[in-house]
Amino acid sequence: MPQVAILGAGIAGLSSGWLLKQRNASFLLLEKQSNPGGLARSFAWHGFNCDFAAHRLFTTDEHVLQQLLQLVPMGRHIRRSRIWLRGRWLRDPLDVLELTFYLPLLERVRLLGSYLGRPRDLPDDSFENYVERRYGRHLYRIFFGPYTERLFGIPGNEISVLWARQKVRLANPLDNLRENTKSKFSYFYYPIRGGYGAIGDRLYREIREQVLLEATVLGFETNGSRISHVVYKYDGEEIHEPVEAVVSTLPLTLTGRMLGHHFQMRYQKVEAVYLLINRPAVSDQHWFYFMDQDCTINRLVEFKNLSAEGVPRDTTVLCAEVTKECEDIVGRVTEDLVKSGLVREEEVLDSKVVREEFAYPVYDQRYDQALREAQETLGIFENLFLVGRAAEFKHREVDDNFAAASENIAELMKGLRAVTPTPV
Repeated sequence: MPQVAILGAGIAGLSSGWLLKQRNASFLLLEKQSNPGGLARSFAWHGFNCDFAAHRLFTTDEHVLQQLLQLVPMGRHIRRSRIWLRGRWLRDPLDVLELTFYLPLLERVRLLGSYLGRPRDLPDDSFENYVERRYGRHLYRIFFGPYTERLFGIPGNEISVLWARQKVRLANPLDNLRENTKSKFSYFYYPIRGGYGAIGDRLYREIREQVLLEATVLGFETNGSRISHVVYKYDGEEIHEPVEAVVSTLPLTLTGRMLGHHFQMRYQKVEAVYLLINRPAVSDQHWFYFMDQDCTINRLVEFKNLSAEGVPRDTTVLCAEVTKECEDIVGRVTEDLVKSGLVREEEVLDSKVVREEFAYPVYDQRYDQALREAQETLGIFENLFLVGRAAEFKHREVDDNFAAASENIAELMKGLRAVTPTPV
């Protein structure tokens, strides 16, 4: 009997399984899809290793970094990225002085007047207010607002201030000190071979004997404050698996429904649009951000610039992240690329679209309260552990998921019977 059931084979689930294996604990990992990796997976297309949208590894946790680098050989890159704004390519993070140099005189006056007259008594109770109070209404309208409202699909005054505190950034004179935080970093790591999915692939290879792919979790059986069984369907059979602990990386709303609760929170979908381009390279940049209101693309990555190991010489692949709902999504993405001068329409040789429904937790105005209520509700189950972006309902990167898995597994191990831990 497995002592632990892990639900979902994304990075959070795979990391949890890998960490349990280091401690000689018995576990079973259940994954609905036919391949592991979740949002951090990669796949082969026209000779390229394509990730689901844009990924990179940056962490301030040296222990996590060293563990991941021991798992997968990675190259260290000095960040190169650009912003498409008002018909021009600008530096990232945005330098307001550079922006004003290109703006027409009237726009400069509006930007300066808006900044000097910004309402400093605005409460920090929304993304919109947070930005307007610090940078003025005009910069919000032309830069911060369009991208973030497109990302979540709701107006800025309905977006939680928590998102602003995590993500709002501008270039400033201190940048020459090479500030490195989650919102501003000058370098990052990326696998040399296999795409970003190489991290998940390596974790999976280490534990594959304890993983069931194409296994759909149906629900739980409970006994008071504990989950006693995980119910899942595999190979046409419904199985009731007795467990001592459960690590769920499934969307928090789904875990809640399987335990009889409905949480008022939602996720934003992402469609990754892949274009094969008939050119050796489109740029030397790692990724691009598209800020204007009329853009369809949120951000764009060129995989060859992350790793050119073993890829075709004469073509390249671009991947656009899109959260808008579009009828002709490939056509709209191509329009953005042509308009920005990155490609010509006749250079597009092929396209592919991959959609994920639970890509971003939506940071709306009820975010903090809804998350707290969900945590309190599910907190009654003493052997249930929630790990990962979808399960924690937080914007998490791979390093965050690995670190969270480490913390949770350490706590989980305290409650397991007859297991002798061994150091990682």
